[in-house]
Amino acid sequence: TVKSIGLVTGAAGGIFIYRALARASGALEAWIGGTLFLLSPDLLHSFFTGVAEALMLSALGLERVVAGRDRQAGLAFAAASLVAMYAAPAGMAVWLVLLVCSRRRALTLALWAAVPLLLVHVLFSLWSGRAYWEGVFAYHLHKPKVGAGSLPNELLLMLRRSSLLVMAAPAAIVALGVAPGRALTARLRDEPRVQLTAFALASLVATLLFVGATRAVFHYYFVMLMLGVAPLAGLAYGALARRALALARSWRTPNAP
Repeated sequence: TVKSIGLVTGAAGGIFIYRALARASGALEAWIGGTLFLLSPDLLHSFFTGVAEALMLSALGLERVVAGRDRQAGLAFAAASLVAMYAAPAGMAVWLVLLVCSRRRALTLALWAAVPLLLVHVLFSLWSGRAYWEGVFAYHLHKPKVGAGSLPNELLLMLRRSSLLVMAAPAAIVALGVAPGRALTARLRDEPRVQLTAFALASLVATLLFVGATRAVFHYYFVMLMLGVAPLAGLAYGALARRALALARSWRTPNAP
């Protein structure tokens, strides 16, 4: 059925979140982040709008960036943007962070994302003419302004129903505050955990800015926040769990004479 498409793609997205966290941090963070992603009410209760597919492809792009496969990441982000335009801000945010880490890698990702996008839009424009641009781009610009004031309400609803967004800020503090003596730029280049944290935070902020600026706000736009908050929650809960285990072991270990 149509609903099963979203469930399957959502499950695939959870696998990609798991793989990204496993590469950047460890199995504990991966299990936590992947599980919370899969159990998110906003993903489980979503209907067929294309958001689950866009989120899956964006999660694949994020995982490929963490793996250093920038060409594959570019293709994944391009496909996500073709499925749903509201996936583009998250991809742009990841690219901006990557630009700080490595200009060469950022250029590679940009080329492999831009070329497929241009090819698809040019081919369909040649085929359909002005109707394609009006249906794909002008349509969004001419939407009536609906859902005014819904951004705060939707965020409060998500805070009430999901623990993921609640842990976003603490996760940033936990992941970025472990080595205060080093410059952030150097840590972004050298530490995969910090890179993933920056990718997730940037995509979260970019999606929120997009939703806040768009003329028509729909609830399923907020599902794209999972690309940022799931890795952040995994990093935060994982760090807290590791510290709790270390504390428990220190209590059980007798002091040396």
